[in-house]
Amino acid sequence: MRITTSQEPAPRQTAQEATKGADTPIRQAYRLQNFLRTTAKYDITAPPGHSLKALEFFMDTTYRGTSEQFASSFALLARTLGLPARVVVGFRPGKAENGVYHVRSGHVLAWGGDQVREARMAVVLSHARQERGQGRPRRGVGGGPGE
Repeated sequence: MRITTSQEPAPRQTAQEATKGADTPIRQAYRLQNFLRTTAKYDITAPPGHSLKALEFFMDTTYRGTSEQFASSFALLARTLGLPARVVVGFRPGKAENGVYHVRSGHVLAWGGDQVREARMAVVLSHARQERGQGRPRRGVGGGPGE
């Protein structure tokens, strides 16, 4: 994913290349989402972390990661384009035992979101369905306008 033909920092170059031709912020966000979905693979055994070094390792070397790396990479790439992105962390329900849900570290889920005000919707990169073994991750908000 790293392109070294200019002086731009690698994340910005990657984001610009992934969104080439996108003429609105919402299309840029959808292209980033699709870029991550098609170039990397969800893998619960991937090395953890969301530091810049960990994200570069994910995007340049392993191409495999958890929701932590997908969400953090989406937010990083979106921010280099000036899109107001964020990472949200939550938990899946856990396991019910005697009326009590036990939530463990394996139930953590992270997702990236991009609030694009002009479109009044959020693009969400989610691998929740894939984490539960239900095939391809679900789209955040439809398939993307014009995509």
